[in-house]
Amino acid sequence: MKSSMFNRSAVLCSMLSVAVLGLSADAGAAKNPTRRFGSVEAPTAGSESVPLADVPKDVLHTAEVALKVFEGRSVLLEAALDKDEVQPVWEILAKTRGGKLVEVDVTADARVIELEVEVYEGDVPYAVIDALYTMFPHFEAAPGRPKVEKSIRPSAMGLNEVWFEFAGVEFDVEVRSDGRALLAEPA
Repeated sequence: MKSSMFNRSAVLCSMLSVAVLGLSADAGAAKNPTRRFGSVEAPTAGSESVPLADVPKDVLHTAEVALKVFEGRSVLLEAALDKDEVQPVWEILAKTRGGKLVEVDVTADARVIELEVEVYEGDVPYAVIDALYTMFPHFEAAPGRPKVEKSIRPSAMGLNEVWFEFAGVEFDVEVRSDGRALLAEPA
């Protein structure tokens, strides 16, 4: 009898402490809503345009090979050095024979980290659109930028991860191809 009463008291105390901790976490989230999601501030160094002739040859070659494997012939349009990442990333923009814009992101040591392909919203899987508008029902696409990009990224497992990136007025959203993971960041 005594151990049964002790167990009930222990369970009750545990439940009470979880409730109190939950309330204090919610109170902190009320003061700072981003705390609730564990957000991280993104660096804001920006990108700078660089003439294609000034891009390191190994970086340019890597981008050209990635484009050839992906789409065949593409015309290189422009380059930029993005300093918003932990390490600078070269962004090489090209246009495919079909007229789509493709961007290859390459590290300074010539590794492809992402291929971004302009896609039509009608080509986006339902699970992705559903996740976007479930989490962000008032999402507003940014004018003048590609509305949706399909992002193909190499992963540690050797398989490519596919995400869909939506450019917004106030914030951008990335949604994994299965709709089960989302990432929002300032536009």
